Amino acid sequence: MISTGERLLIVKGKGVYEVKLADQVDPERTNIATPNTVQRILPYGADDPWVGATLLTAHHLLKGSSAQAKVDGDEAFALVLEIAVDISGAHQLHDSYAKAEADATANLEPKIRPDRSILVPAIGNVETRCNEFLQRADHALRKLFRLVRMFYSDIGSGGWESLKKKIESEPQDIDNFPLFLAEALPFLKLLIRAAYR
Repeated sequence: MISTGERLLIVKGKGVYEVKLADQVDPERTNIATPNTVQRILPYGADDPWVGATLLTAHHLLKGSSAQAKVDGDEAFALVLEIAVDISGAHQLHDSYAKAEADATANLEPKIRPDRSILVPAIGNVETRCNEFLQRADHALRKLFRLVRMFYSDIGSGGWESLKKKIESEPQDIDNFPLFLAEALPFLKLLIRAAYR
């Protein structure tokens, strides 16, 4: 269970759920029969490694005493939850594409026919699917940068490069984050360029 101040989340193996008590649904209590609600907000849960790597790790770190001194942990975690929704959408798009590809190639016989033709499978809307995937990734990156700015409010329009310069100006013998960022930066730039091509 994760409490974010205003929200109560339950992370299960196959999904993340939000619980709303009747008082949250109907604060004025105009309907005494208003039920508590449970709604699945992510179709991925603790069984999926990325949920632990993002959502659960962020909850642990942002609710810790060291982060609380710098940022509002609830606000930061709400942003991570938005990022998780974008990542979830990208995973769903990937899964949908993989299923469509498997269906298209399931009964395919890759033989040249007597008339010298060959059947080539087609999924359709491949460009649209790819664009949707890249948009999800771009939205997640934008929100990730907003999260970064919560900790480093002085980095501005330079984007990820300005974060790299900021990190490089700090003491280098604390951890391996400068190395990680230097290796991750080309990938981040690739996603940004692909989303705006």
